[in-house]
Amino acid sequence: MSTTRPPVRSRTRSVPKVEPALRAPESAAADPPRKTKSERAKKQPTGDYATGYCRPPTSGQFPNRHSNKKGRPKGSRNLATHVRDELDRKIVIVEGGKDRSISRREMVANRLVNAAMKSDGRAIDTVIKIDGGYGEPAKPVVNSAPTEPHTELLPDEQAVLDEFMAMAREALAIEEAGKMTAKPRKRSAGQ
Repeated sequence: MSTTRPPVRSRTRSVPKVEPALRAPESAAADPPRKTKSERAKKQPTGDYATGYCRPPTSGQFPNRHSNKKGRPKGSRNLATHVRDELDRKIVIVEGGKDRSISRREMVANRLVNAAMKSDGRAIDTVIKIDGGYGEPAKPVVNSAPTEPHTELLPDEQAVLDEFMAMAREALAIEEAGKMTAKPRKRSAGQ
């Protein structure tokens, strides 16, 4: 027994036809200019009543459960202040058989450097960012006029650059020689 489905009806939207006599002349502006906020009339109550149009009940204006009567107390501290205080607290560690008092901030730095020494990539990146990369502390960038670029190389820098270029040329020559003598390999059917 086969069942047939009823035909699908498509929805069509009827568009009202505008008669030519009712159309606005082409030269007339489509929309009048908008009024500014000060030009718009404020809503005014029309009758003499305490609650109603444009007059909400005062009992529901500020419910107690939603109000913040006292507001944020003066001297309240944010998360950054609490973290800073915790990092400045002193702890006692035993180093070389002796008790030593250091700040938690110093302990975090010790652990970060120790992790970097154990080849932890993230710790290495963090230490380099903090240290500035070359043993000098990172200096904040200040908006200033660009300085003239240093074009002359120091003798040490020139020696390092020459050595690097020689190694690069040698590696390129070996690569080129390997391409000329290399025979094409046959691929097996499994590859």
